[in-house]
Amino acid sequence: MLQDRTQHEPALRLRVYKLAIAVALTFAAVALEWHFFRHAGPLWRDEANSANLAGLGTWAAIQQHAQYDSFPLVWNICLWILANAGWTHDYHLRLFGLLAAWVQLGALWWAARACGLAVPLVSLVLYALAPSAVVYGTMFRGYGLGAAAFLIATAMLVRFVQAPSLLRATALALANIAALQSNFANGVLLAATHTAAALSSWRSKGQWVRTCALLAVAFGLTAASLGLCWSWIRYALEVGSAEQRPVQLAAIAAVWWESLGTTSVAALLPLWLGALLCTSTTLWQCVRRSPGRYPSCVLALAAAFTVAMMLVYFWQVARLPSQQWHYLSLNALLALASDTALHRWLTTRRQSVQALAFTAIAACGAVVAWQSWPLVAVRMTNVDLIANVIERQAKSNDLVVVAPWYCGLSFARYYRGAAPWITLPDLPDHRFHYHLQIRAKIALGDDGTAEERLRIQKTLQAGGRVWLVGDLTAPPPGAPAPTMPRGPHPVTGWRAGPYLDAWEMQVAALLRDHAEEIWGVELPPAGTINPWENLRLTVIEGWR
Repeated sequence: MLQDRTQHEPALRLRVYKLAIAVALTFAAVALEWHFFRHAGPLWRDEANSANLAGLGTWAAIQQHAQYDSFPLVWNICLWILANAGWTHDYHLRLFGLLAAWVQLGALWWAARACGLAVPLVSLVLYALAPSAVVYGTMFRGYGLGAAAFLIATAMLVRFVQAPSLLRATALALANIAALQSNFANGVLLAATHTAAALSSWRSKGQWVRTCALLAVAFGLTAASLGLCWSWIRYALEVGSAEQRPVQLAAIAAVWWESLGTTSVAALLPLWLGALLCTSTTLWQCVRRSPGRYPSCVLALAAAFTVAMMLVYFWQVARLPSQQWHYLSLNALLALASDTALHRWLTTRRQSVQALAFTAIAACGAVVAWQSWPLVAVRMTNVDLIANVIERQAKSNDLVVVAPWYCGLSFARYYRGAAPWITLPDLPDHRFHYHLQIRAKIALGDDGTAEERLRIQKTLQAGGRVWLVGDLTAPPPGAPAPTMPRGPHPVTGWRAGPYLDAWEMQVAALLRDHAEEIWGVELPPAGTINPWENLRLTVIEGWR
């Protein structure tokens, strides 16, 4: 007995060492998320959109306006709970984002264990410590919860493939529905993972047809749940004509690559290259022998399918420029697949090699956390600072102009001054992203912003100042401002971009040609500010 205990002691010490590293990496992720929470500050426009939806209070009102936000039923339930708990202040909403980030970490741990790992290791370094996951998974939006739900659904899929049964298919369907109802884009990933699962089990003796049938039923129920989101779907189809545009596949892939942290955190580039190589090797080995039901094989195949389908989705279906936060669920899956692939490789190696690998992972995690620390200390907007300056200095006969129009969401949340304000173009309601109202402006062509230009002119002629929040692109010196026909445009159709650019240049040309003085206002120092809402403040005075 003493000899058996002696033989098992090295293995036990290795397991404890591995657990200690995983716990340390998890605490590092928690520290990064707390660091972001302390610096994030007020809400930027997309967060303000969700906050305004929560501010409606009642479930009926939230559902009536739900199509103006980007997330389906689960997110709306969260907003309703926050509203009824009185958690509508910025601090409470930031705290909710922090809690959602911790849910992500819990989901990653659970998914790793469900996929046969004792603890997550590589996935914590690649995903949980990456700046994009920390910032965009902790901000007050549904992407973090969506990634958590997708990780759980992926783990349920792996468990089902290992031992198909009606009970596990039912659990899979419920997890799928929760994932889809957390983030619409998860639907694309679920289609990819289910296709991969069907292919990975095709050599199963006598069970492949049954497995595929249960997978089809589970996914069919998931797709049917979209019926609960008809108002979102209808609105998205209506808005599509004003927002969709040709996007190069290379540009979409570049944004995804940046979302991995490879361009901002130097240590993540070789780590991701090694992880993708390891996952690709696992995929090749599984395909050569047979796809198999091993978690590493299922996840390696799923990783290949999800990357391809997600990029093609943005390229050919959504036809919109993607952003880093759109890839949180995908990146979480890739990190989990890398973890299982490395585990598959390490299980055949000596304990000394495993210990060395775990030490290397810990060292890499420390470097990634250290390099990510300053990157997540980001303030999500400076609009509140601008609003404060205008409140103190502007008079009631001045006019505040916010451009572009969608920045009016955050400005409306924080501005309480005496001077009236408008957006360019101006809308009757600044609580949500009302894209269809922009299309109504497009239908008027140049007249879509005629009232706004006239109001600016009258303010300056009457001796008032115009406070420009944002920036305008002026035409080249001596060149007139572009003119736009009534929509739809014969070339660009209902696309909003060309009209918004033209309207801004028309106002810029008006100010360039007639304003007596134009100067910028220095804002209070605020550290690193989210580039998506780091606006300038300019004052225009006089008329000539």
